[in-house]
Amino acid sequence: LDLSGGKMYWADAGAHKRQRANLDGSDIEDVYFNASSFLPSAIALDLAAGKVYWSETFDGRVQRSNLNGSNVELITNQPAVPLGLAIDGTVGRLYWSDASLKMIGRSEMEGSTAQTLLARNLAFLEGMALDTMNGKIYWIDAGTNKIQRANIDATGIEDLVSGLSAPYRIALDLAAGKMYWTEQNPRSITRANLDGSGAEVLLTLANAPLSIALDT
Repeated sequence: LDLSGGKMYWADAGAHKRQRANLDGSDIEDVYFNASSFLPSAIALDLAAGKVYWSETFDGRVQRSNLNGSNVELITNQPAVPLGLAIDGTVGRLYWSDASLKMIGRSEMEGSTAQTLLARNLAFLEGMALDTMNGKIYWIDAGTNKIQRANIDATGIEDLVSGLSAPYRIALDLAAGKMYWTEQNPRSITRANLDGSGAEVLLTLANAPLSIALDT
């Protein structure tokens, strides 16, 4: 979500597109299309720099462009199957979760110094989120059906929520001290405190919810 600009962005894997629209759903426009290789899985916005980043699971790479889709750049092709993506604009770093390599990686925003940050006891990583206020990184491991977190330097790994069934994406509301996630079985959206306590199902849906974004 770009709340100040009044836009929402999303990736359509079936149509091989990135698109955006006004927050009320009007004025839909294509901002990127690649029929041969594009299979998007995650999007992250760097609004200060006017950039949108996205991961492609088909090619195993992370790219960026201007918000309107112009000036596409390859950031890194280190990942194999990057499913989660997050930006720390305060220090200019990009993070991704890799389902195939079972690791969390990071680089500078332009792709330099790409490295493995965390690769211990991970199974199948899906979505991820950053708490830059408290120096924490959160992720979903669909292989162990857990939500976990660690310090931003990869120390202090904690299990927050266990016993899930096909969890997918996560979003943080730091002001309220809450995290939200989507789950594909049951098809639901759930929230809990940032330490994993007080979990409550907010919505049960007819179809599996995938991504989630918060207007905070």
